[in-house]
Amino acid sequence: MSLSKEIKDLEKDKFIEVDGKPAIRVSIVGGDISVSSVAVEEKSVIDIVSNELIYFGYATIGSNENTASWKIIKMTIIGSIIKSEYAQGVSTYTNIWDDRTTYSYS
Repeated sequence: MSLSKEIKDLEKDKFIEVDGKPAIRVSIVGGDISVSSVAVEEKSVIDIVSNELIYFGYATIGSNENTASWKIIKMTIIGSIIKSEYAQGVSTYTNIWDDRTTYSYS
């Protein structure tokens, strides 16, 4: 899967906030996407499905991935637009990481 020309030409970092703090950094340099968590005092998981779809999960340390204790963010990259949405439209720790692909996002 290749990136669009707009993404290949885009060279900058985008920070996405969680609870008012920078938590996710997306860097796109020369067509390569780098995703990383910024110091967050909780458990985090990143699932890079493709160059256009990435899931981020946050829970208290010790949470299992099959319990309803996760805040899940879905990031989509379309052209030069990076969009982030919450699982079930809520920014609370009430989702199950293992079910991330089945939720609706807004």
